[in-house]
Amino acid sequence: MEDCFYGKVTKSYFSNALEYVKRHFYNVKFFFFSDELDWVEQNLLEEVERFPYELMRGNKAWEDLALMAYCDCYISSQGSAGKVAAMMNGIGLLIIPNDPHDLKWKERYENTMVIDN
Repeated sequence: MEDCFYGKVTKSYFSNALEYVKRHFYNVKFFFFSDELDWVEQNLLEEVERFPYELMRGNKAWEDLALMAYCDCYISSQGSAGKVAAMMNGIGLLIIPNDPHDLKWKERYENTMVIDN
């Protein structure tokens, strides 16, 4: 996450987004799709430890995208896979950080919520 050309997503952003999901969704299971699963393990798993979760390892990119399209809510980072999966789903809530790169996605998908980064 250090050398991202369009901004970084903070741990605080993910913490706030995870907290929102835990408060507003029932029967939650978290699926973590990331190129940075070591970072996820070190920084986020304690926030979801009382919920079922899976770290999605070993899939091809298209397999991850297909699986993501079945989710009800997307906490998106800098990348576009979660955003595209939300659009493929058509009804899932897309949570994005409040930065110029990501805000343009709010125009593309109406069921988008912005959380401060």
